[in-house]
Amino acid sequence: MDTDSSLAIQSWAFYALAFSIIVARLIFRRIMLKSFADLQADDWIMVSLLLPFTAFIVLTNLVSNEPTQQQRTYRYVLEELQLVITWLVKACLLVLYWRIFPVASSILRRRYVQVVSAICILSFLITQISLLSWCQPAHMEDNPQCLTYHNHTIVSLTSTTLTTFFVLILPTPFIPTPRRFLLAILTVTGILTLTFGIFARYLVLTAPESGAYLFYYTSEPTLLIIFANLPFLTSLVVSTAPARIREFGRNISFSRDGGSMPLSPWPRSRRMSVQSLGTPRLGASRLGSTTTVVSGEPERKERTVSAPVTRPGSVKCSVETWERSSGGGGWPLP
Repeated sequence: MDTDSSLAIQSWAFYALAFSIIVARLIFRRIMLKSFADLQADDWIMVSLLLPFTAFIVLTNLVSNEPTQQQRTYRYVLEELQLVITWLVKACLLVLYWRIFPVASSILRRRYVQVVSAICILSFLITQISLLSWCQPAHMEDNPQCLTYHNHTIVSLTSTTLTTFFVLILPTPFIPTPRRFLLAILTVTGILTLTFGIFARYLVLTAPESGAYLFYYTSEPTLLIIFANLPFLTSLVVSTAPARIREFGRNISFSRDGGSMPLSPWPRSRRMSVQSLGTPRLGASRLGSTTTVVSGEPERKERTVSAPVTRPGSVKCSVETWERSSGGGGWPLP
């Protein structure tokens, strides 16, 4: 199988994967928010990403090393689309981070998101200016930079590596979710994204005529899209799982700050903190008394369990009735 066929198979397979993941995210958000009109900023950024990503995959299969004006135009547009896709996904993640970190308990993390957002904006502007400066669309014929993109690739390698580390790798351990396996997958995906991005630009610098960098060019944005949508996919699996599996998941808890909490889908809303979800709804009534003390929301259904309780200093055995809410617990989604 030749290189062009391998590239076509890989690029369109990655496109199908990324497209399916974005559609699955939208399905999950529709289930949670009840309407597409309630989609939030990061959702719309991901939807808008489909257009440049489609054009990127098409141009990847059209680019060649022929020194023609058309091929130079394809190559220039490919670089532009690669920049746009990379920074759109990072903008989507920064919007999501800003929403899931609570204001009260994550002041430093929200400050971190602000600083990284400023770094990403500055890096995008510098990279974009470098591309326009070293390869001007009106003077492509006599400019060797429009063939090799050597200087622009150095700037792109620096800015992309820096922002990928700050957006994809460093914040992952601080994401507020009890699903440690999800955090591990996100960390591995972030490291792979960083590695493929470095390899792609290394090949552009060392062997621009080979076209091998195109394989990594298609891998990097696909991994970025997977990273940005993976938490929504895991939540979609949880929300559409059979009732028996969901009940099992609600009974599993983890310890945090001395308390026990049920597992729940990430991401969660910034309006709800971890501490506010610690205790389930309980009601108690003593035998022979008409008073019932209930904590929690009154509208949920209750199930009653009676158990004999022997109080100190008393021979008689009374009955305590505890009523636990049958509503599903968990962190609300943004």
